[in-house]
Amino acid sequence: MPNESRPSARSHARRRLETALIGGGALLLAFVGAVYLDAHWAQRLAARQIQLPAADLPPHTLPAPGSPVARLHSPDLDLDVVGLEGVDPKALRRGVGHFPGTALPGQVGNVSFAGHRDTFFRGLRDAAPGQRVHLETAEGIFVYEITGTRIVEPDAVEVVAPSTDGSHLTLVTCYPFDWIGPAPQRFVVRASLVERRGAVVAASDADGSAGPHERTP
Repeated sequence: MPNESRPSARSHARRRLETALIGGGALLLAFVGAVYLDAHWAQRLAARQIQLPAADLPPHTLPAPGSPVARLHSPDLDLDVVGLEGVDPKALRRGVGHFPGTALPGQVGNVSFAGHRDTFFRGLRDAAPGQRVHLETAEGIFVYEITGTRIVEPDAVEVVAPSTDGSHLTLVTCYPFDWIGPAPQRFVVRASLVERRGAVVAASDADGSAGPHERTP
């Protein structure tokens, strides 16, 4: 008579599957946690660096890949992130990316940034004309007002093309916002410069972190 207390082959297989699923879930959580921490610390460092004066750099020096370009801030869009130079996967994982070759904040041209719809640019779904986005750099605070939004195909590179009729801001993310996996289209927010304020200086708070403040004349 067979020993009924001995686990069956099916039971062994089920336990191995459960162990594999638990282990895979733990690895996935660890990976997601590592990605989040990497982005968190990269943003903290970039926020400090963005406030350092660039007086020792030649005029019109282009940002190095991965270096901070500006802090993008908008309560209307639940947006507060430092944009990094480049749109490679590392830059987009750590923040939003500034398209190389496009204008810098405050310059005449098309200041263009890309970001993931499910992380830093998720608030763009609520973008509407009249809302404002602040771009903060060591040179000043540049206030852009949204003029419109549009949905385009992924190869619509004209949305980040140069312009000569003033200073404009273009924000690009994937669309639809609730799409699972690689999204088929792009959501584009367009804004125009309406105000420039004084330079940003660092101010340490109680825990030693730096925050942006407007320099008074």
